[in-house]
Amino acid sequence: MTATLSIQGLYRWNSALFELLKVPDGVDRSVAIQSILMECYDLELLYPDWEAMHNGIGVWSTRRLPIWGKLYASTNFDYNPIENYDRFEAWIDDTDRKGSTGSNRKNGTSQSSNTSTTESQHSTTTNRVQGYDGGEWENHDQSMAEAETSANSETLLAHQGWDDYEESRKDAEHNSRSGRTHGNIGVTTTQQMIAQERDIVDYDIYSVIVNDFVDVFCIGVY
Repeated sequence: MTATLSIQGLYRWNSALFELLKVPDGVDRSVAIQSILMECYDLELLYPDWEAMHNGIGVWSTRRLPIWGKLYASTNFDYNPIENYDRFEAWIDDTDRKGSTGSNRKNGTSQSSNTSTTESQHSTTTNRVQGYDGGEWENHDQSMAEAETSANSETLLAHQGWDDYEESRKDAEHNSRSGRTHGNIGVTTTQQMIAQERDIVDYDIYSVIVNDFVDVFCIGVY
């Protein structure tokens, strides 16, 4: 097997071999390239042609990128490794109440009176005299007096009134509650969860990329 038939040989011949390689955000691209070169050093390539490998790596990594992205994201989940139950609930209660009260009253009084008085007085005075020699009384002079008095009065009393009353009311009530229940519900022991956490910690996204590369581009014979 000549050197150019290996991934190391093609890379040394032209280091732009992996320029089309795509990796998920957060994954170090140079570490992925060096991992492939190191772990596939002695493996023979299925396509021992630089141009074929150059383009093939671009197509292959583009297809696998969504899968690698999901796998890598799973290593960054925030959780408690010794809990297997975590539930969060939130309740919101909104109440609106509207109301109005009012009254309209009208009251009034009206009173009117009219009084008219007229008085008339007539008098006649006659003076009589008697001669020196006696005899009958004779009218000497006469005077007449006449008086008339009138009075007129009018009284008017009026009153009107209005009473207006109105009241409006609006009440709003907002209650927000939340609760969280978490812990171990007993289906798995804490020791078992610790052992599973160790397996998760041992997970390596770069090993996944290298193994995918071997499956597609290498002949698995040392």
